Amino acid sequence: MREYVFVDSNVFIQLLYEGVRASEAEELLDKYPQLMTSIGVIEEVLHFIIRRDAMKKYDIRRAYDLKRFIRSKGIAFARGSLR
Repeated sequence: MREYVFVDSNVFIQLLYEGVRASEAEELLDKYPQLMTSIGVIEEVLHFIIRRDAMKKYDIRRAYDLKRFIRSKGIAFARGSLR
């Protein structure tokens, strides 16, 4: 029976943004060859990337303000961060 390790959003975020625990996240991914995640985790990571980009470019802090901004302007502002 194969053992899978579930990878949560924090692991991806640490790796993407070279957080304080990025080396631990990398070791975890190297240690376990059978990894899995969920669509919810991917959505959470994408939301983090988009929100971080909006905070840097437009000083948007609250989730409601981000939703309103995306409704009015679209998501094009975050395309560079999502590549």
